[in-house]
Parts: sequence; C-alpha cells; structure tokens
Amino acid sequence: QSGQDVKILHVAVFRSRSTNVWQAAGFESLGHTVIRYDYRALGRKYGRVRRDDHLIAVCRKERPDIILFSKCNLMDVRVVKECNKVGTTVLWYMDDPKPSCPNWDVELINKMKHCSYVFCSVKKCVEDAKEYCENTYRLQGGFDSAVHYPMSFPKKRNVTFIGTLRPEKRVFLEGWNFDTVIDVYGKDHSRIVSETRINLSFTHGGGTSNRLYKLLAAKGFVLTQPWEGMGEDFESGRDFVVFFTPQDLERKIRYYLAHQAERERIAAHGYETVKKYDNINYAKKILEAIA
Repeated sequence: QSGQDVKILHVAVFRSRSTNVWQAAGFESLGHTVIRYDYRALGRKYGRVRRDDHLIAVCRKERPDIILFSKCNLMDVRVVKECNKVGTTVLWYMDDPKPSCPNWDVELINKMKHCSYVFCSVKKCVEDAKEYCENTYRLQGGFDSAVHYPMSFPKKRNVTFIGTLRPEKRVFLEGWNFDTVIDVYGKDHSRIVSETRINLSFTHGGGTSNRLYKLLAAKGFVLTQPWEGMGEDFESGRDFVVFFTPQDLERKIRYYLAHQAERERIAAHGYETVKKYDNINYAKKILEAIA
C-alpha cells in the first residue's frame, strides 16, 4: 500500500501541539490522503454516543483504506467493529504498559482484540498487547523533522529538563539544581535544546517518551535514564549517555560540562541515528506492516 495513494481516516486529537498532527503529516508527505477526525473535540460537541454514530457514518461515507485510532479512550468498541467492515483498522498506543497505566482497561483491551493491527511505542506494551492482537508491532513515537531540528543559538544553559518533572524524579534535583522548562513545543522546543549544553531525559513505565527523539533531532547532547529495549534503537555512549542514580547524574553532568568535544561528538552521532524515527518513517512502518 505504501506505493499507491492510500486514504486514511485518522481518529485522534488534533490540537496544534499534538503528536497526531505531525504523524498525519507523515502520511501526507508520502502522497497519501488523510481525513482528520478529532474524536475528542467532536465528543464534546455531540456527546460520546452521537460522536461514535457520527464517526461510523463518516467511515461509511469516505470508505477509507485504513482507519487509524490513536488510543481513542472513551470511544466504544462498536466503532472499531463497524469500521472493520470498511477498511483495515489500526490502533496506535503510546502510553505506559499495564499495570502502571490506568488506560489499560477493558475498553482498551476490547479495541486491541478487534483492531486488525496494534502498534505500541513501549516494548513491554507490545508484549502485553500480543495477548489480544497477534498483529502487534513496536513503533517509535518519533518526531517532526519540520520543527525538530538543530538551531544556531549560543549555549546559554548548562543543564535543562523540558517537561513536567514527576514527583518521584525530584530526587535528581538534589545533586544538581537544573533548569526545568514547561509548555514549550515545536520550534520553541528545538530552540531550548540548541541553547543547552546538557539535556535531560527521564524514563517511566518501562519506556521512553518521544521527548528523547525530539532532543536528539535538535542535535542535543542527552543524559537519560535507561529503559527496556533501549539497545534495539540506540547505543549508549554513542547516541547519548545513560545515568542511573542522582549521584551518577551529578558526576556525569560535571564531566560532560568540562568536555565539550565529547558532548558534540555524541550529539552528532545521536542526531544521525534518530533520523530513521521521523514522522515519515512512522507512516512508512505502518503502511509496510499492513501491506
């Protein structure tokens, strides 16, 4: 299907800063047609039951080849069942595995059981989802190459974490009181990365978020906690550097602040490695898996 025009009904949240926006753009960059259906906004407008009826009607009218559901919590499984009569149904799940994530409920499991394919960003989720759908694959969350790229700014920040620091991670502030920056997205995110000597990434739930990919795509030097399956995608010490404890983080911050050439070499290698996880490759992997 990747070699011909494919019509995709993308059921997701399409706020300006949502990853679904650039994931849809990845399909369009390959010459495919994407119908964006903001199920959450329409749920607020119509209510859940009428929204689901409306979505089924849109699917029947548009006759898409693929119906891509981005998690779609609070959507009834009957939508998947009806869409299966029209095209190939795909569920994209990007959150944590069970039991650490409340999204692993009967509703999600039923959608996994009835979708033709399931793609998960976290390795443990793939293992869990295979219990319900044999056509389950790992798919990295990736980044948008149109906004996540290196920028030429002076390095005015030593150590930065972009995002909301979870309570259990605040212990890492004890050794080094690094900057935390919240509510920055797109090119603003890339600018902060480019201004920073050391960018931090924390993991949770057995995986990493797409924040890591955005850091590397902006050619940032990254210190990160490890995660399960890390070695399948990246090489520690070449693409980024791993830390394990607050004391280890403090020691490595001091070392890499004093060794600019090493930082730049690792950042350059990580930048080259992460290119294969951009939004266009995200779209290609889905199309190739279901071809």
